[in-house]
Amino acid sequence: MVKSAEKRATKRGQKAEAPQAPAEVITLKPEDQSVAPAASENSAGEGKRKRKTSAKHDAWMAHPDLPLNGVITVKVEGNPKRKDTPSAMRFDLYRRDGTMTVEQYIEVFRGKKLSAKLAQKDLRWDVVHDFISVS
Repeated sequence: MVKSAEKRATKRGQKAEAPQAPAEVITLKPEDQSVAPAASENSAGEGKRKRKTSAKHDAWMAHPDLPLNGVITVKVEGNPKRKDTPSAMRFDLYRRDGTMTVEQYIEVFRGKKLSAKLAQKDLRWDVVHDFISVS
């Protein structure tokens, strides 16, 4: 195998390197073999970085689920979501019926094989961003 590596090196115009001696073996004494604590065990809270969030994102996460009998009212002109995205299509569901309740919105979601949890997340996001109101 060494010869073929030398041949390849010389074909490329490079100088073939001489084989190296094995690295020196270091033996540790029992007192030197301590194990560093894992990141999850670190009491100082170091290790995994905390994700930066915006104030609106924090408000969205803290916002409770909306009442099922609450009526959804659209507060913006047009669709604030990016065109031809799933979220834009879901936002258009609010506009289809002017007096849709949260429960009706969730039922439409279930009819489209989507989860009720995603419906509640969408509603909370749109309320926090002032796209809709629920009363």
